[in-house]
Amino acid sequence: MRRAKSARITAIMRGILPLSRRAAGLQNDGENKIVPWPLEKIVVPTLIISAADDLSKTLPGARFTAAHVPGARLKVFETGGHLMVSRGDEVRRTIDEFLRRPPGPADGRTA
Repeated sequence: MRRAKSARITAIMRGILPLSRRAAGLQNDGENKIVPWPLEKIVVPTLIISAADDLSKTLPGARFTAAHVPGARLKVFETGGHLMVSRGDEVRRTIDEFLRRPPGPADGRTA
């Protein structure tokens, strides 16, 4: 289990390095331009996944988004961090279940 976890983290790191290629994007992410988004207009099935121990503090935004997107489903893992380390199977299962469910009124779609 530890080897698989370590291999996954290594693969992720290799995929994002060198960070110099991402400097403009990282700078943009750090500017925190907060503007209202019309989340209530989203009419497609929406699944939001976050982790309580994400050091990037994405959970408050995930909760806010889920509360404002009609019919959105929020799945919060207590652990896993920003990369959902050790949660891969559960995340895939959550996504699979979400994609397999039949569309309904809560999805914001009409038949």
